[in-house]
Amino acid sequence: MSSVDLGRVVGESAYETAVKAGYSGTEAAFGAELTVPPCSRNLLDNWYFLHPVNPRGVQGTIIPGGPAGTPVIFIDRWRLIGSAAVTEGGVSLNGTLTQTLEQAVGQAVTATVLTESGIDELVPVYDDSTRTLTITATGQTIRAVKLELGSVQTLAHQDASGAWVLNEIPDYGQEMARCQRFCCLYRAQGGSGVTNNVLLGAGLAVSATTARVVLHTPVPLRAKPTVRMAGLGVWCGGQHTAVTAAEVLWGAAGNCVALQLTCESGAFTPTAPCMLEFLTADGWLDLSAEL
Repeated sequence: MSSVDLGRVVGESAYETAVKAGYSGTEAAFGAELTVPPCSRNLLDNWYFLHPVNPRGVQGTIIPGGPAGTPVIFIDRWRLIGSAAVTEGGVSLNGTLTQTLEQAVGQAVTATVLTESGIDELVPVYDDSTRTLTITATGQTIRAVKLELGSVQTLAHQDASGAWVLNEIPDYGQEMARCQRFCCLYRAQGGSGVTNNVLLGAGLAVSATTARVVLHTPVPLRAKPTVRMAGLGVWCGGQHTAVTAAEVLWGAAGNCVALQLTCESGAFTPTAPCMLEFLTADGWLDLSAEL
């Protein structure tokens, strides 16, 4: 058995090992790269603009219609005044983006926006009295946004080369679930109930012109939603009938909502079972509990 002279063993630092492996930076730079800044919780939803939750399919340059100064829904949880473009590099904004929290924070916070140039190019403003974060830009591309407790930003840091990098990237599924508390959007995605059996919910006819169905949602909604729709139909008594109006009877009660649907006169037999479906390939249903 061979022996080792412990008195001749010389310790080697991680930096020295890295240099032998080809690392060419300074020891201070190496140490900085090993340091992982702590991250405070982000109080915003859908804050990672390089991969935003965007079920409405917002793309290209968006210029809202309607009265000047009236915000419109942009990507999930954000409202837009002005124009913006959703790109691979983030959201290019020429106007104002806002997000309203459910509850006031009630203590000191730090708001930060990361653009292509770093964290100092844009200065967001948070107003706790309205629970609203506001970002105003003139063509800058936003990569990420953060609102956090305390006086120190933990959104991003500079690496050894001076480039700004995010301290964390959110889990897309978790962000989507948070956004779906405010809005659930269903699309036919090229199929229809008539040809592809794309069914949304089931219930009963309550009169010759109305039916009530229960629709399951991915997560419980924040509040009773409003409903907008196009291309919906009801299958009842062996026939498909277009929906002319829809309203929410109740919502935010577990993972479902109840809808009352109005169709053409005499379409239903009372108490007959029925199903909610898409009649058209471009049909959609929007359940909104937005603030």
